[in-house]
Amino acid sequence: MPSLQPDAIRLYYELHGPAAADERPPPLILVAGLASHSQSWVPVLPTLAAERQVLIFDNRGCGRSQTLDAPNSIGHMASDCLALADHLGLERFDLLGHSMGGFIALEVARQAPQRLSHLVLSNSGATQSARNQRLFEDWADELDAGQDPKRWFRNFFYWIFTEHFFEDPQTLNGLLELVLNDPYAQTPAGFRAQVAAMRGFDARNWLHKIETQTLILASAEDLLFPPRNDAAGLSGLPNAEYRAVPALAHSLPLEGAAEFTGAVLRFLDRSA
Repeated sequence: MPSLQPDAIRLYYELHGPAAADERPPPLILVAGLASHSQSWVPVLPTLAAERQVLIFDNRGCGRSQTLDAPNSIGHMASDCLALADHLGLERFDLLGHSMGGFIALEVARQAPQRLSHLVLSNSGATQSARNQRLFEDWADELDAGQDPKRWFRNFFYWIFTEHFFEDPQTLNGLLELVLNDPYAQTPAGFRAQVAAMRGFDARNWLHKIETQTLILASAEDLLFPPRNDAAGLSGLPNAEYRAVPALAHSLPLEGAAEFTGAVLRFLDRSA
């Protein structure tokens, strides 16, 4: 099992696609969101890794990245991402973050702008809304109280998928079985630590300093980071283009894998 232990944690990671080389596009690092680990990228991984090296990993406190009484914050998770890039010799790379992963990606861009070729922020924002924070803390309380996992995940799904998703019982039940039988399921303590990490993040005062060429992907039916004229607070990025994806919701890489990979690769290939 490939892993790195840069601090009081053990980071799990996987490399996919052809090895990084001068004649190929820069490697792409994918950063998952709240309660999601590296395997959440499986629906989009074959397409993204067809012609470039792709790094996926488990954020601290999730999946196989075990914490040893380590603190957690967006800054810590961004440092983990950079530590993995250093460990693997990825001097310069493209970076994509989904939801909370977008917070982490922004922090990486703040800490080490010279390392990034391009930045993609999917279904994310510049900070956490008060509504989202209360919602996520309620979810953490329900986990601590021992709520039935099947009911907990169904409530979770109501916020991240479109209405159409629930019209197919086979797909819904299949995904429920998958998450309920996940051998690397996040612990309640790990979930609460990530929720707390999101509470303290606010990039609005320094967004204008990030000059990396950026793609902002926003789903038209995203309930958690709804698209607005200010691109969920990300309009302060000086070199960003905004793309609204119709008829899809927060879990864009899963429910809209083709739309997601198409938009990402068009942006990265055009900007290469």
